[in-house]
Amino acid sequence: MAVTLDRTGRPAKGRVLDRSLAFQRGERKAALQKSRRRLVVRRLHILALTIVLGGLFFVGARAYLFFVSWDRLTIRKVELGCAREGLRRDIEGFFRTRPLGNMLLCDIGRLQRQLEGFSWVRDVRVQKVFPETLRVEVEERAPFAVLECGGTFVVDADGVKLEAVGPGTVWPLPLVKDENGFRRRFLEKWRTARECLESLSAAQRNRLASLECSDDGRVTLRFREGRARVIVDGTDAGAKLAFFEANRAGWEGRFGRLESVDLRLDGRVVVRPFDPEEQGPPPNSPKEAD
Repeated sequence: MAVTLDRTGRPAKGRVLDRSLAFQRGERKAALQKSRRRLVVRRLHILALTIVLGGLFFVGARAYLFFVSWDRLTIRKVELGCAREGLRRDIEGFFRTRPLGNMLLCDIGRLQRQLEGFSWVRDVRVQKVFPETLRVEVEERAPFAVLECGGTFVVDADGVKLEAVGPGTVWPLPLVKDENGFRRRFLEKWRTARECLESLSAAQRNRLASLECSDDGRVTLRFREGRARVIVDGTDAGAKLAFFEANRAGWEGRFGRLESVDLRLDGRVVVRPFDPEEQGPPPNSPKEAD
């Protein structure tokens, strides 16, 4: 049996397992042992490192020169995705006149900016397909209307001019014009005209011949069948035109053939009967219909 002694050397009471043993740290702090081994850089080490780095740069430069002059990486094919035939021919001509060179040296960002300069191009994506192909995907602008502004042009919904309309050329699109030739507030008037056209149904747009803007906010709609002109303010033009079509027969039965119908006032319609002998601007005393 083990016996526990106290500090005086006398036996302590109790067994060893009945008393807790306390661990005490020494009073003095243990000194940290530092490694005395030092790394010594000698001239030979510096020379070896310089040689290694120089070799890496040399190998990298030689590899770069090899790949940028490798015939297998010369661009020989352009895969073009474009639905509009005229635009496709223009882009193909663009690539025929420009040697594209090595695949690694081809700047596709600059190439995209050049292709975006084509009037019919809304967006373009150019992708490298190794080893010798460029893939070009073109998003075309959609023709929206014919704009009469310093000439006659096909434009998209943003008012961007796509191409000039020559004499005798007919586009199945409504003509947008302004009583002052868009010399003032073009962007504001174009937004009004666009909202008006976008509110029309497909059948209504097919019957529409022209849309004329004015400085006072009037929008005059003229139709291919030679029916009465409809005057709106650009908002809810489709609903107002449907209202006119639903009531046209009744108004013509009451007033005869109509020259114009003004739908800008809420709850009131201003109709102007057709006068075959009238010359110049319409009279200033139109009739009103509730």
